[in-house]
Amino acid sequence: TALSAPGGRAVVRNATDVPQYGLPVYALGRRGGRYVAAGRTTLTQLGTGRSATVAVRMVGAAHGAHIELEALPTIFE
Repeated sequence: TALSAPGGRAVVRNATDVPQYGLPVYALGRRGGRYVAAGRTTLTQLGTGRSATVAVRMVGAAHGAHIELEALPTIFE
């Protein structure tokens, strides 16, 4: 699963042949070597070869922070 974050939203792509259900998307904001913000959302369904844009609401001081995104697969086969 690939991620990118334009303007507070995460673009999640499923490049696999396995559909994903209940896919959690996490965002962490880091500045100066410290985590200063975090957010989470869940994507209900993401089909094979599809992409979706989701809003990730951040809590903390996300402005100016480097945002890291993570989406952990829920189904492997």
